[in-house]
Amino acid sequence: MDEKAARGLFKGDRTDIWISVGDRVRCWTLGFVVLVALSGPGCGSNLLAPTAVDSGTASIVDSGVECAPYLTQSGDDTGLDVCSNGNLQRRAPIQCPWPAMGDAQPCSTFSACASDDDCVGSAPTAPKGYCAQAHNLVNYCGCFMGCREDADCGPGWLCQCSDSVVGQCVRATCATNADCGAGLACVRTLQGTPGGTCNPIDGSAIRFVCQTAADSCRGSTDCTDTGTHDGGEIVVPTCLYDGTRRACGVTCRGI
Repeated sequence: MDEKAARGLFKGDRTDIWISVGDRVRCWTLGFVVLVALSGPGCGSNLLAPTAVDSGTASIVDSGVECAPYLTQSGDDTGLDVCSNGNLQRRAPIQCPWPAMGDAQPCSTFSACASDDDCVGSAPTAPKGYCAQAHNLVNYCGCFMGCREDADCGPGWLCQCSDSVVGQCVRATCATNADCGAGLACVRTLQGTPGGTCNPIDGSAIRFVCQTAADSCRGSTDCTDTGTHDGGEIVVPTCLYDGTRRACGVTCRGI
């Protein structure tokens, strides 16, 4: 699978925006935005076929569905796989990789820090602070809040790596595909109300859950919009988690 084809896999179930505090010449990573029109793994990231960096329990793939590791723009594994049915699956719990590291660089007084102790996190999604200068991160200055491994997050949460400096803690009832049983995957999903009711795009409603035999959708590509909605909204069919199983519904966003 070439890079162009792999990028085409990322078409759903992306709902929150990673927010980091600090300076960097960068484009903002839109982490898992539900809207298909805005979806993408983040600037400069790569979706490639499995390579030597791939590790852990293999992705659970339905017939006709393709999955590929979600790698950072430096080519590092995140432990996640993105699939053509709109699913983001947790293959392995890994320590989130740092961006490129190099020689110390000048930073403005506004973003000055000397160690991670100078950076204060904010639980539950970003419990730890990391100082870019202390880790010699190229093109980054200042403090970044988040996590680097599951142990950084509280019980019932996992650390989802991204293409930013650090990951973010996300609610979870599974840690990897291996927790879910034969033929079932640990998938990132939005908790909401299935059917025609508009569900807002709310990062706090994101969680990782196991697929179950009771699910009526395996991914968002199984869903079509059948609801009636006010004009002036972008409506996206989405495979939602209702608290017990996944079923088709819609997310809405005003234009």
